[in-house]
Amino acid sequence: GLGESEKAREVLQAAAESLSQIDDEEILAQPGLLRVAALISLQLGVADRADFYLDRYIELVPQEVRIRMISARLKLQLGDAKGAARVLEPPYKSGVQDAALLSLMGEVYLATEQFDEAQAALEKAALLQPDLPQLNTRLALSKLGEGESEGVWENLSAAHSKSEGASATAGIVMA
Repeated sequence: GLGESEKAREVLQAAAESLSQIDDEEILAQPGLLRVAALISLQLGVADRADFYLDRYIELVPQEVRIRMISARLKLQLGDAKGAARVLEPPYKSGVQDAALLSLMGEVYLATEQFDEAQAALEKAALLQPDLPQLNTRLALSKLGEGESEGVWENLSAAHSKSEGASATAGIVMA
């Protein structure tokens, strides 16, 4: 309920205050502190600070795909699709087979209007997790961006039939 939400916010505020007692140079040098600082900043809605911490964390721990995905999502929210691509392309191009990563990479490519690349990434994701409504919607949008019509209706229909909330975009595009 609301009490739990308030309590969680208080705990985050206390953690943020504790972090503020640590010298920034120390935070920037320690991956564990950076990770905590980034995630707390995200939860408190301090997006620019979280982005800064995530970038530094990725410099120190480049192999951690989940943090790269968090960073890319944040960069998309901040309107930095090219930055999101920079963060996600290393694991993507190394061949990581993760449906969530491939789907997010497709979303990033859509945002940067690289429709061929978006379609390739989304098709790979769909092979790994074919029942994800967002995948089918994004795949249809990438095809439309390329001026391709084959398979678009099927992708949108599949997305729309999977779930109401996740497929609102598919329904709108179908209409």
